[in-house]
Amino acid sequence: MKVENFIKTLIEEFPQIDDSNIKAADNLFDTFGWSSLNILLIRAKIIDEYGVDLSDDKIKSCTTIQDLHNEIKKHVL
Repeated sequence: MKVENFIKTLIEEFPQIDDSNIKAADNLFDTFGWSSLNILLIRAKIIDEYGVDLSDDKIKSCTTIQDLHNEIKKHVL
């Protein structure tokens, strides 16, 4: 799983965000917004796309998009 594809997958849940400037090193919650609803959207997208059920706390512990990508990769064969 490439991080660029992961970013595009996340963007599907946030159509208001311009993905042309988003990089893996960007802060996850500055990019997508820090709210319980957005965490649920991100979590649901990860479950749907990758079959990985990360806890809200695990998602919150990820600082960057790359951190979240790396966490998912730990669980994907």
